[in-house]
Amino acid sequence: MPTGPKLVGALCLAILAAIVAELSKQAVLADRSMAFGYFTPVSALVGGFVGWRFLGGTRPEPGLVATISHGFSGVIIMLSLGFFVFGTYTMIANSLDRRYRDVMEALRGIIDFAIEFAPFLLRYDTMIALFAGAVVSGLLTGLARRHWR
Repeated sequence: MPTGPKLVGALCLAILAAIVAELSKQAVLADRSMAFGYFTPVSALVGGFVGWRFLGGTRPEPGLVATISHGFSGVIIMLSLGFFVFGTYTMIANSLDRRYRDVMEALRGIIDFAIEFAPFLLRYDTMIALFAGAVVSGLLTGLARRHWR
């Protein structure tokens, strides 16, 4: 059932995911040359999904600290799901090139992707965006939850 908090949560995390994707692109391009394709739109879809299902769909404890904490939890889930989605895509592309010998090596490829690209999120501008986005997303979703029942 669509509700106001779900819409606000989805929009907040989709915008945050798109901003973080663009910042990550700049970090990766400074380090190596890559083609990104649909990186930003898929990141926004992942953020929108997490915002809809988790941030807007679950109810935190009442209070300001719990609402902000709920925003941080949403951002952590968004990052984890994003690593899983892009790691799975990379693993499938590599497996079609026959780079893996067995299934376990292919599944380790997903984790290897996260380990390889996680440091690009540890830049100060990306960390500030994630921190501020978590606070703003949590507060706006909590405000929407309070006013739209």
